[in-house]
Amino acid sequence: MVCFNKKQLKHYCEWHKEIGLSLKSKTIREILRNYKNEHCCERCGAKENLTFHHTKPELKKYEICDLRRKFDKFPLHLFIKELNQCELLCDKCHKEVEQNKLSNITN
Repeated sequence: MVCFNKKQLKHYCEWHKEIGLSLKSKTIREILRNYKNEHCCERCGAKENLTFHHTKPELKKYEICDLRRKFDKFPLHLFIKELNQCELLCDKCHKEVEQNKLSNITN
């Protein structure tokens, strides 16, 4: 079982970056599942239906869910970089954030 928090992932990434370590999609899936199981929504504290929300969409290069679906292997340092641009939100809070963005655009 692979379990990391963001700080541990960053350290792990820095340690392996020089040898070009890539994560297999199965490992990415396992890391994300375990991360979600160990954490809660950063806004309301909910523990179910969690999703990764990019706090700065202009810096987003990949959808977190695409990393495990579209790539057989993915460079660990890019995975960490993308994950560090996200906050963990429940579906309800994520919808509120997205609705607020939309209402700010239309106003």
